[in-house]
Amino acid sequence: MPGSHIEGCCSIRKVVGDDDLCAWGRYRDAHAVRGSADFMSGQYIHAFWKGLSNTWQGGLRVVHTLRYLKGKQLIYLFKYRVLTAGIFRGRPRCPSRNAPVRILSFPWQHLPIWTQCRNDHSAKIFNHTANFAKGAWDWRIGRYGKLWNYHLQYLDLLLDETLDPAFRRGILEDISRAWCRGSLPAEPYPVSQRILHILAFHSAHGIQDPESERAFRSQVNYLMSNLEFHLMGNHLLENYIALSLGTMACGSDTSCRKWVQYLLGELNEQLLADGAHCERSLSYHAALLGRLLCLLGALERQGICLAEAAKLRNRCSSMLSWLYAMTGKLQHFPLFNDCVRWPQGSLDKLSGVATELEVRDAGLGLSASGYRKFKCKGAELIVNIGEVQPAHQPGHSHADMLHFVLSINGQPCIVDPGISTYQGSKRRLRERSTAMHNVVSIEGEDQSELWRAFRMGRRARLLKASEGPLRLDAEISWYRGHRHHRLMELSEGELIIHEQFERCDQESVAMAHFHLDAGLHHAAIPEKEYTFAEGKITFEFEGALQRTEEEYEQCLNFGDCRPAHRITVYFCNELVTRIRWSH
Repeated sequence: MPGSHIEGCCSIRKVVGDDDLCAWGRYRDAHAVRGSADFMSGQYIHAFWKGLSNTWQGGLRVVHTLRYLKGKQLIYLFKYRVLTAGIFRGRPRCPSRNAPVRILSFPWQHLPIWTQCRNDHSAKIFNHTANFAKGAWDWRIGRYGKLWNYHLQYLDLLLDETLDPAFRRGILEDISRAWCRGSLPAEPYPVSQRILHILAFHSAHGIQDPESERAFRSQVNYLMSNLEFHLMGNHLLENYIALSLGTMACGSDTSCRKWVQYLLGELNEQLLADGAHCERSLSYHAALLGRLLCLLGALERQGICLAEAAKLRNRCSSMLSWLYAMTGKLQHFPLFNDCVRWPQGSLDKLSGVATELEVRDAGLGLSASGYRKFKCKGAELIVNIGEVQPAHQPGHSHADMLHFVLSINGQPCIVDPGISTYQGSKRRLRERSTAMHNVVSIEGEDQSELWRAFRMGRRARLLKASEGPLRLDAEISWYRGHRHHRLMELSEGELIIHEQFERCDQESVAMAHFHLDAGLHHAAIPEKEYTFAEGKITFEFEGALQRTEEEYEQCLNFGDCRPAHRITVYFCNELVTRIRWSH
């Protein structure tokens, strides 16, 4: 599962950045004109005030971001980033005396494997391959970015049954030595992932190495003291799942019950009424569900915390309901927010384990998550009318209210462009931006105030929404005050979209964007027609000033992008789009 990142806010210097805080110093050092006659010339005064303005605006962004955080987040941000030398407490020493780690029986074969590995000490993650010497894996490798390194540390390759168990055991022993020596970075999210994967391997093949068992216990103890309250969201749930299983494996059923109860309390906070995890990303939702199913199976098979297991089953049932509702029972996988496509077959395995554990679809439908689905004669339309959720953790949210995807007979036609990186970069900001979704945008602005890789200040709001069986009428207000009203009507072979865009400050040209799936291709005649496996699709526009088409990168996963086409239509105030298809 795409992994961790530092999503919370930190000190003013960390959040705004040294470049903004030192605008005056940068100006002063660059020109070195203190005391000269040129110091007060117009160009230098302009540079100074521009730097001061950037600093002021950066400070306001911080304020607009911090005001959404929970009090507990702020306390732990201060604790982890100000009171301690590092972000987290140091790791406990590996115990000198060894106690065997209990072998747990639980289903784990449905967990996705993101690391491709051969018996030659190489690891391929997100289309980047690193080669290591036998017994000398570099667990700090950073040449492919932090996310790549996190996935290496997750040790999901322990789940790959095509690899020799002895080879995998050797990798586990190598990372265990690195942990006990202190050369493996200690961070709660990778530790949480690793605990479950180690227990899965242990259940199938056994650890057989005293140092690996000592390192395992040390990681469980470390995680107890480094819960990610500063981030919350899926991170905190992963912490609780790992500790529930880890303490069970360490032989403390009482401690296990405590962590399961904490987990249930947090699920009550984070799961929405329709079963969605509050961050509204299918891949994170599915990953959490898969790991909760591991825990449910472990509790029931070991006969531990059965009352809590019954409550956990109900939560899994509601989460399965949302997963099925969004994917049409796994027929497709829309990439809303920070979602990436899962490895082939993993979702089917997850569904199979749910059936094995008798976790049934609760049939809740879509509501609180803000997504709406409409179906007509093979066409399926999903629209996002939800505001940023959760307000205190917008790291995986995009500026994409009223964004939609359209599939015809199971073939994606108009799609979410997806994401390719978590690195703090212009590309990351662009992939979260309004213009990279199937909505209306204006030059240089977003619905919500995006900054850094996972931050968001002021947000767009939903003003009104009404719906019928095949009709959706919604209006939103951008954080700067612009208004976008969209009416969508689906019928057999046609989708009609009425746009009204009102800018708060001046008249300007708006742009409607339509991102097409890479499987759609231009027909030679006529130009406005596109073909795909199931037929053809055409676009007609009323009120358009200009229509352009350009290539963009459709991203299915980190490092997995392919060329596709997007249509951009320029208009003033109103636009009517008719999308027709035949098959």
